[in-house]
Amino acid sequence: KSIKLIKRQMADPAKKADNLELIAKVKAAIEKAHELSPKKTDKQPDKAAYTAKFKDEMGDLNKAVGDLEAAIKADKPDDAKKAMDKIYQLKEKGHKDFGVDED
Repeated sequence: KSIKLIKRQMADPAKKADNLELIAKVKAAIEKAHELSPKKTDKQPDKAAYTAKFKDEMGDLNKAVGDLEAAIKADKPDDAKKAMDKIYQLKEKGHKDFGVDED
């Protein structure tokens, strides 16, 4: 939800501090998720590889969020948009790879 809110308001310079706070929340959630295993891990023939892939994809997501943070701090809206697009691509890929249901 924080990413959606950032996407809606990232063009507004007055929301810069709010967006940076939201990014901090997103990064904390990614950090917490990185310590977990996907729900369907137990059903996988190679649990270690499945978990490693998950952790790699979470690392990629964390990097993209870091890129978004840097772009917002530097007041670079084009870079922020590119980072946001990357975040959504990684989200789609991750949800497909790990069978996440949207709610």
